[in-house]
Amino acid sequence: MNFEPQKLFIGLVDFFSIMLPGALLTYILKIYAVPFIWTDGFAIPKGAEGWAVFLFISYLLGHFIFLVGAFLFDDYVYDRIRGATPGGQVRSLARGKKRAAKWLQKRAEKVFKSNMDCSLCQVLAIKNYYLDRLNASDAINAFQWCKTRLSMEQPEGLAIVQRFEADSKFFRSLLVVLLGWIIGWLLLALALSLSKSLFDAIPAFLVAIAMVPFVYLALWRYVEQRKKSIRQAYWYMIILEARCENGYRPVSRCIKDGMTHGGGVVFRNVTVKVEDNQNGQENAENPPNNRVEYLLVQAKSASTEWVLPKGHIKPGENIQETAVREVLEEAGVWARVRSQLQDTTFFVEDQSIRVRFYLMEYLEQGESKEERGQQWLPLEKALEEATHNETKELLKLASQNLR
Repeated sequence: MNFEPQKLFIGLVDFFSIMLPGALLTYILKIYAVPFIWTDGFAIPKGAEGWAVFLFISYLLGHFIFLVGAFLFDDYVYDRIRGATPGGQVRSLARGKKRAAKWLQKRAEKVFKSNMDCSLCQVLAIKNYYLDRLNASDAINAFQWCKTRLSMEQPEGLAIVQRFEADSKFFRSLLVVLLGWIIGWLLLALALSLSKSLFDAIPAFLVAIAMVPFVYLALWRYVEQRKKSIRQAYWYMIILEARCENGYRPVSRCIKDGMTHGGGVVFRNVTVKVEDNQNGQENAENPPNNRVEYLLVQAKSASTEWVLPKGHIKPGENIQETAVREVLEEAGVWARVRSQLQDTTFFVEDQSIRVRFYLMEYLEQGESKEERGQQWLPLEKALEEATHNETKELLKLASQNLR
């Protein structure tokens, strides 16, 4: 049997990511909570017995802390920040969700670089290439798939990924303990202020405030280490696939479910003030109305043609994501998918183009990568301006779906 120091180190870090936060919480409970819970007749074990009880409770509480940390910080902190990146928002809007809050977008911009989204897109393309044939592309997420494959093909790379991951788990558990400690001191300050005076509550309140910088530092370290573990796994997978002669290779034209393109019929609701014809002012008989408008953009090949935004499906994308991305790139509009509309087929230079269009709701204006003209028009005017019959049929179908 070969001794592997790297695996021993990871095992120790994993163990201490459970044991150390559990020991810290056990010590805090012993000092501050036990005297209030048990009467004077209860004796705390000492010596070897005391250490055995301490270690057992530390290990037990450490596992509970580990579960709470995974639930709170993986799902509600890291994933939310990760989902606020431009690529994450495209994936979210494709599922019909709303955009992330502005402060989350700014935080994601600072924490994650654009190459993180690029790496994820490449890994998704590789993963789907192998798993689509089994109809299992959604059975495992990209990070877990990378780790599984590394365990079979590159154990040394997996060890590096797990080292970053183990560090992130430790600081994630430490966060739970620190937050619990702050809450405990705040509750103590509240109890003292109610039972005695505000002056007596000041020391407990100051202790809680003093712990806040440590929470921030632990959160920062957790996010950084988790980001490094995921990014390292993606990089290993891309390099492994680049070295594989018979593996995945990007294709110029991606076909997904028989489709080559994805596009959107984007609508927005606009409040139009109906004015009185005589005095030019609103009155009770002429209240403001809501009007539905539809987005048309200039065709890339001909500025005189007005069409719906659409584009090629990229490897690793599903068609809803393509629709959201293309609407953003061609019109600079953030919109979310509401429902599937219709598949359309047409020919360009004897090449078959199959497009799946979605009904999409306008959310806000963004930045366009392409300098194209655009206009928002009510249905009647949009039908007049639309160049192709396919566009007109899709606009009518979208109007029917909104009734």
